[in-house]
Parts: sequence; structure tokens; C-alpha cells
Amino acid sequence: MTVLAFFFLSLLVCCFTTNVPGNKNLSGKHYGSGQSQSSGTNSSTSGSAGFPTSNKGCFSNIIKNPVPSDFRKKVGVFYVARSKSVNQQVYDAMFTNSLVGKNPLIWLPATTTVSVHVGQNYQHVTMDASGHPVCDRQNLQLLCRLDGVCPLQLFDVMFGATNPLSLVQYSLYNDDSAKGYDIVYICNKLNVKSGICDDPFVYVNTRVRPDKMSAADKTAMENVIDQTLKPYCMTKADLQVTIFRNDIPPCNAAPTADYVSSLAGWDASLAHPEQ
Repeated sequence: MTVLAFFFLSLLVCCFTTNVPGNKNLSGKHYGSGQSQSSGTNSSTSGSAGFPTSNKGCFSNIIKNPVPSDFRKKVGVFYVARSKSVNQQVYDAMFTNSLVGKNPLIWLPATTTVSVHVGQNYQHVTMDASGHPVCDRQNLQLLCRLDGVCPLQLFDVMFGATNPLSLVQYSLYNDDSAKGYDIVYICNKLNVKSGICDDPFVYVNTRVRPDKMSAADKTAMENVIDQTLKPYCMTKADLQVTIFRNDIPPCNAAPTADYVSSLAGWDASLAHPEQ
């Protein structure tokens, strides 16, 4: 079995097991500070204060009933309207999705599970102590199953060229219309004792830039956010609102060389379903 196949097979085991022993570092810089796993119990008031609230909700480490999602319908730019991850105000947060290769539909390694091979660029801006914008940009590679589970790798120069971070993203809500949006979740800190995530990250990603949305569309979206997060003991108030400004320069950093090489290598090695 290749290293790539072993990596994704490990993620598949992770996705179907709620209490997995051993260290699981599911962290990424754009998802906040590095975390591992905890053997304690979850509390909405314990640990460091979050932003804008410290409520950690009641998310399972692993979501067993995600909402189906097809990333072939998600090419292009998505704006992060609300999120829970970075513990300071973020500006101009967005994802840009692209399909990899001539045929992005692939078999997940060592399985017969159909998935979509996706390259993703993420960026947001924060302000330093002097009020100057600081750009943060990462590259992600995803093999997204059609059931709403996306094993992924995060590439960032701070982690080194050969050390991408491994995470799993789950779809909680999905609307692929022209004004659609999705709500996704990642557990950054597994709790193997309680099975409840100690550090959940949540993103509300919209097709329409949030400051360009109509009041009615924004109200409807916020109602959906509350309905979607209610089973997980959260509301929209627990997610920070991204501020979009036209006077902040865009993040134009080029993708890392290891990320570009990895996309090409995986595209060449992954098997494709017959079409």
C-alpha cells in the first residue's frame, strides 16, 4: 500500500470511530492554535476564552450523519460569513475551490468510495497591534466524499514542506443555489473520554459576499444557522461575524511548491471510476 493510500485509509477509520486512542493532531493555523486530544470532559466555560463566546457546544468528535455535498458544484469563491476558530476578529475571509485534473472524480485510496479531488486556497486578514493588516493564507487538498465527509491536508510554510496537517471536515448544511451557502465543522481537539469535541471549528461559507447580501437573505441564513447548530448546543451568536472591507489589500501569496507538487502527484496516482 502506498503512503498516500495508508494516510487516507487511516482517515477513513477515523471518520467511522468516535473514540480513537493515540494522538490525533487535527490542527491548522487558519483553524486556530495547534491542538491535540483531551481525556477530560467538555465544558462550555472551561479552557481559554473563545471569540466571540467561549461556548464549545456539544459536537461529537466525529459526525456520523453529515449532509451530502458534491464539491463539483462548489468551484469558485466562497466567503466566510461567520466562523468559530480564530480567537480574534478576522477580515475578508474566503475560500477558493478548484477541481484537480481533467477528471476530479476519484476512488478514495484503498476503497471503492467515490470522492472529488479538490484544491482549496484559504485566506483571511487580521490586524496587528498597530492596526496594520496581516495576511494569513493556506493551501488545502481535499478528497471529498459525496456523503459530506472530506479528509484533507493543510499546507503552510510554518509547518515545513513535508509536514502538511491532517484534518476531517463534515458538512452540516448545504445549499448549492446561486445564493447558497454551506455550514461545515471540524473537530480540532478530540475528547476520547466523552466523545464530545473540546475545540470545534465551524464555518458558514456563502456564494454571495455577506456585505452584499440583502437583509432578507441574511436573516434567512441566520435562521438556518440557528436551526443547524441547535442540536450541537450553539447559535449564530457563538460565531464571529467576518468583516469585509474594500480598503484591505488582497492576499496574493503564491501556493507553496510542496502543495503544487502534491496536487500533481495525487492526480497522477489516484484511480478514477469508469465514466
